[in-house]
Amino acid sequence: MPVPSLVYDSAERIIDVNPSAEGFFNTSHRALVGSFLWHRLFIDENLRRNFLNAQENSARLFVNEVQVNTNQGEARVCNLKLAPISGENDLMLLMIAPRELAGRITLTQTAQSASKSAIGMAEMLAHEIKNPLAGITGAAQLL
Repeated sequence: MPVPSLVYDSAERIIDVNPSAEGFFNTSHRALVGSFLWHRLFIDENLRRNFLNAQENSARLFVNEVQVNTNQGEARVCNLKLAPISGENDLMLLMIAPRELAGRITLTQTAQSASKSAIGMAEMLAHEIKNPLAGITGAAQLL
């Protein structure tokens, strides 16, 4: 899963993290597991209360464009998704989607689209070079 994700319990202790979360926090799995969530992830106090309410009510919470800070320095804008893990009492899954990740995906898709367009135009131009009379006739018909 490319999105940093972690599982935490009712005591707000981190139970497990995926490799993307290790990269996001720039900390190893061993160092993250067992640590207090809010000592690793810094968000607005009101939002923390909403997280607690969601956990108490076994509810889902989706918050877009949140300033998230870690021990590593500057704040990053992220989308947060919180959901209870079914069948597991008091365990919550938190997915942190940094906005730059979404931007990179969009840029990649745009670059792929542009390259496909360029290839299509090159193929069309190659056909016209091979068959110049048809190209001239076609252009004349358009006029």
